[in-house]
Amino acid sequence: MKKVQLFIQNINSIKSINYTRDTDSAKSTDSATGADSVLEEIAQKYANRAVRVKSDDLSRQAILSGMMLREHLNVTDDSQLIINEYGKPFLADQSAFFSLSHSGDYVVLAICDVPVGVDIESLNRGNLKVAKRNFPENWADELSALAEKDEALFHKTFGRYWSILEASLKMKGCGFAKEVSSEEILRLAAKAHTLIHCDYSITVVCDEPFTLETLS
Repeated sequence: MKKVQLFIQNINSIKSINYTRDTDSAKSTDSATGADSVLEEIAQKYANRAVRVKSDDLSRQAILSGMMLREHLNVTDDSQLIINEYGKPFLADQSAFFSLSHSGDYVVLAICDVPVGVDIESLNRGNLKVAKRNFPENWADELSALAEKDEALFHKTFGRYWSILEASLKMKGCGFAKEVSSEEILRLAAKAHTLIHCDYSITVVCDEPFTLETLS
């Protein structure tokens, strides 16, 4: 039985930061303390993303992603990561497998010694057209029925199924860049662990039986 560690952190734990650029690298100063920013201590992939995005929430998501990789996997430099053809990051030394996801106020990180996928989704969203285009037929049929009689439950069910779908695609390392059959999604869904956290659905998928240790 494998063990997956799941870390859940809130982006509001990060203080406001003023950003500046020095050539092609991201640097900043913590406006509250005047100390050198954590941006200089995390992999540039995440530091640069924090500077590029226009939304403060998206910036904090990027910073927190880098911080969590630094804290739990000792990743502080892009050279410690390799990116596959579909854009999924892996540890270059193959000492562990990880998956990151973010939505709203939260960033989640799953770590295991075999491939793992994690996704977090709001339970206040839902789109029937999207469901019919992306979900296995039985999931889409269930959502079609809910859309007609219980809007709140429709949104919650959509969010849960979407988190299962994305976590499965992340575990396979391809995301939506490669088509994966409904049969394969349903097979992985049967092994998934899903939990509800503050109006979000968080799903972890591994292709082997596993226990889930949730940490913060």
